[in-house]
Amino acid sequence: MKNIIETIHGTGNLKVLSQSLDSAGLSDNLNEPGPFTVFAPSDEAFASMPPHSMEALLKNIPYLQRILFNHVVKEKYDSNHFVKLKAVKTMADSGLHVESKPKVTINGAKVVKPNIVCTNGIIHIIDHVLMLSMTPSAIGSY
Repeated sequence: MKNIIETIHGTGNLKVLSQSLDSAGLSDNLNEPGPFTVFAPSDEAFASMPPHSMEALLKNIPYLQRILFNHVVKEKYDSNHFVKLKAVKTMADSGLHVESKPKVTINGAKVVKPNIVCTNGIIHIIDHVLMLSMTPSAIGSY
């Protein structure tokens, strides 16, 4: 069994996430023992972002780090937990709303592949990037 970073790096439809974690210098964080739950946007999720969004994020590494940490929870939650949970707190110190019916969604993003178990946590592949507010004041503070 592989850890979260090894799994992300080895999964064919998580290439953009893999590159983003490396660019932001966060791969080491997700190599730690955890446990972590990662809501991993697929390559299609990144492709559906507005044009030039990734370019803008890559120019603002502190904000990219916050966006990526908005996809990580410092607990291990498999899909069975989502029936009981209403929200989870991310490593970006934001709350994500959890819905379990009719399908599991995290802040409206559908979980398209749940429960990829890793040695230091679990990955759920989602269909959208979980953005944070991009107000000028927020961007300037990162």
